[in-house]
Amino acid sequence: VEAMGAALAGGLRALVAPVDALMFRLMPPASFKRGVIKLQRGLVIEPKDLMARLIDAGYERVDIVESRGQCALRGGIIDVFPVGRASALRLEFFDDELDMLREFDALTQRSTDEIERAWVLPANETLLTADEASAAAERILRALGRREEDEARAGESAGNRQRAIEAQFGLTPWDDFAREIS
Repeated sequence: VEAMGAALAGGLRALVAPVDALMFRLMPPASFKRGVIKLQRGLVIEPKDLMARLIDAGYERVDIVESRGQCALRGGIIDVFPVGRASALRLEFFDDELDMLREFDALTQRSTDEIERAWVLPANETLLTADEASAAAERILRALGRREEDEARAGESAGNRQRAIEAQFGLTPWDDFAREIS
């Protein structure tokens, strides 16, 4: 996810990764962009709406943020520990305006540095809206129903099956993702 964020920000100059990692399929770039949350002081958004966006981006709602991928809402304060950041963020709201944006130490829960802006990357490699999740579940059920037919089919190569699965679920190879996002 960090490499995907760096590619989006234009900061990815080189990527060193094992071949196995590059073989994984990723969400389409448009889905990834939709999951990135750009924060800056003065942003107008209801805290509960921002929490909903964080949860949609794969963050786990907890009472106290202790590790990456978690978020918490207490009154007009949201704590979130974004993927790819060394420290967590504390967002203080005045009504529906982001009034203060600070880094904080997840171990001590104490605020450290005040910052002007930050990006919160999705917490997962794949993001699905409720409609996309429902459609994917239907496709999986149909695919399971056709499994017997597929097994009986002779001569179909594993590569063709792989491409068919990728096309059906909108999965993207890393090189296509990197090309489309920049």
